[in-house]
Amino acid sequence: MHQQRDERESGNNIVIPNSYYQRNGGKFRLGYEWGKHQFDASYQRLNTNESGTPALAMDIGFIDAAWYRVGYRYNAGEAEYFAINWFGNSNQHAMDNFSQRMVLGVSGICL
Repeated sequence: MHQQRDERESGNNIVIPNSYYQRNGGKFRLGYEWGKHQFDASYQRLNTNESGTPALAMDIGFIDAAWYRVGYRYNAGEAEYFAINWFGNSNQHAMDNFSQRMVLGVSGICL
């Protein structure tokens, strides 16, 4: 997956500051069933580069995220089963309100 957008314009053609983004990611999923046994596993990764968020007070410096899951199920009968699921994630991110935004000086003049 790849998503990218340059800065957007408002309805009256004014550029909306910090309205750009770039994200890359992917997901892999595997499943197998034999008899009364089922196994499934998945791994997903998402990386967001420097991205503006005009509706929020802070912009994204980066987001690196990964999710993983492994599951097993034994179907003992029509309405009985035993299941084990293991899952987790790893996420790092940085956000601030100054590295991608215009900084105003004390007198209101841009520095």
